Amino acid sequence: TSLYDFRLSDALGYQFTPGYLNNDRRHVFNMNGSYTFPSKLTLGLGVRLTSGVPITPLGSHPAYGNEGEIPLTPRGAAGRTSWINDVDMHADYPFSFGDNYRLRFAIDMFNLFNRKQTVSVDEIADEGYPDTFTATAFQAPFNLRASIRFEF
Repeated sequence: TSLYDFRLSDALGYQFTPGYLNNDRRHVFNMNGSYTFPSKLTLGLGVRLTSGVPITPLGSHPAYGNEGEIPLTPRGAAGRTSWINDVDMHADYPFSFGDNYRLRFAIDMFNLFNRKQTVSVDEIADEGYPDTFTATAFQAPFNLRASIRFEF
């Protein structure tokens, strides 16, 4: 950042005011578990909940013109993004053959319910900039991974 090139002045907005940093997640909850049935089928479930990040309108640097560099309000004054909720699932089953050989078939499903929450927003708030606070990233959509593993 070029903000440390200058002494404290009103032109630097709220740069030196204490506040929440841009990746401050107040709450994070992770729960993972799995169970192997007597039939050797293994099922697993993972749940991840994270609170949103603070939103701060950012303006251009007065001397350099770098957009999105000067906090125009105290950090986090524009609220927070939405909570992100993910549910993932795993299943695998081994097929044994010979004395020490096994094929393990597995399926992993991520974002099982295909939630599409906003992960980040455009915080550039310069005059005439039309996209302020529009979503710039969303959580990854549902995807599935299948695998076959040979164990010996």
